[in-house]
Amino acid sequence: MYAGLKGKKRKRAPTPDPPAAGPGPSAFPPDSSSTTTVPLPPTNNSPPANPNAHYAPKPRKWQKSSSIVIESRVIDTRTPIPEWYTAISEKGDHDPGNWSEVGSIKQLIRYCIDARARGDFSMERISVSNVRDQIHKMEFFPGVTLLAVKSSRVLEERGLRVIFGGEYDGLFPWDVRADARALYGKWWKGDVDGDLLTGIVVRRNTHSSGAVRTSKMLRKGYEKRGANEVGDNGLINGQWWPDRRCLWRDGAHGSLEAGIHGETDKGAYAIVVSSNYYADQDSGEILEYCGTESQTAIPTRYTKMMQEAFALQQPIRVIRAAKKGSDYAPKMGYRYDGLYIITSEEVLDAERYMTRFTLKRKEGQDPIRYQGVEARPTKYEMHEHMKIKELLQG
Repeated sequence: MYAGLKGKKRKRAPTPDPPAAGPGPSAFPPDSSSTTTVPLPPTNNSPPANPNAHYAPKPRKWQKSSSIVIESRVIDTRTPIPEWYTAISEKGDHDPGNWSEVGSIKQLIRYCIDARARGDFSMERISVSNVRDQIHKMEFFPGVTLLAVKSSRVLEERGLRVIFGGEYDGLFPWDVRADARALYGKWWKGDVDGDLLTGIVVRRNTHSSGAVRTSKMLRKGYEKRGANEVGDNGLINGQWWPDRRCLWRDGAHGSLEAGIHGETDKGAYAIVVSSNYYADQDSGEILEYCGTESQTAIPTRYTKMMQEAFALQQPIRVIRAAKKGSDYAPKMGYRYDGLYIITSEEVLDAERYMTRFTLKRKEGQDPIRYQGVEARPTKYEMHEHMKIKELLQG
């Protein structure tokens, strides 16, 4: 309806971008690059800094491989380990899972390092690809249990931290580092559930006409994450969900239907790019996004939220939904593509107060994961999504 229309733009004087919000302390455990002071294990002559803190095993150096001696590198793991890790016993009555498959990521990592040391770049590419695939697979692998994670030692110094700890940034691509850190953070918190619909109850209702309809609701007692937060709210660039209720559950967006989420006088926090109805234009790093149409010359409350975010220069979470004709949308479901800042506002129709906002993606973030081997959803996410659809239709 408004495609092709142009109006008068209102621009804000350029200001330096505020730093991109990183994951909060609840999202990931601290790593060796953090500036946070971490208590060290006590020596024989000094009392512990925190008597309740537990520590990961003492770092060990790489050993000889079957083909070549690798340069000794120490990965700092002197950070307090999670309570579940020390509480669970490898000899107790716990589901052992498949610790061998879970721990195979360590051998795959070693293959990458060996190939780089030999200068075998063909094998290096294959090995890195295998690491990427294994990380994606572990998201849904049924053999992942808390005991399997502990028994495999994948959270210790030769495990996932090798990928994103900084020692081998030139070896592992940015998407592999990001996904390894995300998986590490998930398991660190004791979350080994690979169900995309965690916390959501699906009900099938039969209408009097005989039609069967499904509905989804949050399981009673499940604590969802709030969405009224500025910044990434603990989300990870490229994070993917099968539907809107999962977005809502994880605090990515606070509405099950509206495209704009925010609070009056506090501005917009998140938007979903999903429709071609308005004069939206998606160029990836630059996004033109319309407010909601009013019946008068007064802006709607959703448009006002966008205007407030513009005035505050408040970063907005952008979630792209699957849609035809878009180069940047996911193939299915919804994907978080990072933080954007509104740079201008254009009035398309003053009588119905239809405005279009130009948003620019903040610098310093990983690229949008819409193409290539780093694209999300992964093949495993799409497979799980199709299984859910078949279940609901069956």
